[in-house]
Amino acid sequence: AASGRLFADGQTAVGADDGFGAAAEDQPVGPVVGEETGLGVVIGPYDSGGVLKVVALDSGEVFDLAGTTGRPVGMVDTTLITARWGELAAVDLSTDVPDPVTLIEFEDQWTDFVQVDGDTIWTISDTPDEYVMIGLSVEGEQVEEIDLADVPFGFPWYGPVRPAGDELVEGSAGGIYRRTGSAYQRLSTGRIRASGERLVLIEECDDRLRCRASWRNIVTWAELDHPIPTLSAQSQTQVIGDDRWVLHVDWRTGVATLADLETGRTVREMGRFQTFSPGGPASVSSDGRWFADRTGGALVIVDLDSDAEWELDVRARPDDVMLFIELAGTAFAG
Repeated sequence: AASGRLFADGQTAVGADDGFGAAAEDQPVGPVVGEETGLGVVIGPYDSGGVLKVVALDSGEVFDLAGTTGRPVGMVDTTLITARWGELAAVDLSTDVPDPVTLIEFEDQWTDFVQVDGDTIWTISDTPDEYVMIGLSVEGEQVEEIDLADVPFGFPWYGPVRPAGDELVEGSAGGIYRRTGSAYQRLSTGRIRASGERLVLIEECDDRLRCRASWRNIVTWAELDHPIPTLSAQSQTQVIGDDRWVLHVDWRTGVATLADLETGRTVREMGRFQTFSPGGPASVSSDGRWFADRTGGALVIVDLDSDAEWELDVRARPDDVMLFIELAGTAFAG
């Protein structure tokens, strides 16, 4: 894989022919954020075009994953899962030359729903002949299947695997249901506005269209005391970073905010939002400390504990999706 090296000030030391520019050779090379994190950021476009890159924060190196396209959706150990039109692929990052392996292919179908849960990769096959949720191993073997043909309302589907082993589904005609096996239990007449691993943001309206939003525990359905973003028909909300952070965008202005659900504090405001997709134009590390943002056109790493930030000379496309990954065991570890 081709690579370049970044400095903490965002300049590039070597690898100018990789498209990252050049800088003086006498500048010191060190961790991008001034300390070792063991983390990398994978960047890839939401659509099919463009090669994925791995930015190693400790070494400052930027690697092209040659032959790998699509968007990053999750990790299974050291294997990166990617999705693109009609295809899911797995890329073993522990090898010196990562080579993508196709897990499943669909004909004329966009793999919009992909969820990595433990060592299982979930997606949906939606054809005239079937409507099923498929669980795949990292080798591409089908390990589970959930028939959705009896679901009378289709998308959106929030699941598939939750702490209680149940799935939440939302009907297009309204109502939130818990599916256990083939049985359904209605939990609300409202709709889901955002979903995390253990919580959901729901909106319910009465017969006079007076609406109220609340956060709910997915397992117990108890109401949670978390701050509520300002919801509208032109807003979208995403829970990221182990259910601690909420990313909210107002499409009327294109402005997005990152808020801490534990404290209610808005920690960052971003502009120029053009896409809002799984993985998204922003990502939070699993420990909730590091934040990656590319809404300004370049990759910015933020320490959410201190609010310090570093802008890197890594070009980002408007539809790029980012994902923090642990680099231990991969070929990109320092």
